[in-house]
Amino acid sequence: MELTLDDTKDSALIRGIIAVLLPALRKELSVKEELLTVQQLNEEYYHISNEAMAAIVRQKGYPSCDIPGNKNPKYSRRAVEKYIAEHQDYHI
Repeated sequence: MELTLDDTKDSALIRGIIAVLLPALRKELSVKEELLTVQQLNEEYYHISNEAMAAIVRQKGYPSCDIPGNKNPKYSRRAVEKYIAEHQDYHI
């Protein structure tokens, strides 16, 4: 079976695809990566002592961003939320 389209149908199909994809792409591209400090992480997600929080962010594989000119690393909200979701322990 061979599918052939003429220019009018091609254009309509392409416009339809663009109309569906463009809003989703714009939304995805407009999301700014929010970077948090260790204190913000603790206040929003963990609620633990500073020492315990320092131990968590030092764990191998914990997502952090070293920013040139800034002595303290920052933490991507999306990456941290993904890390937390992937490292949840459920005790039933």
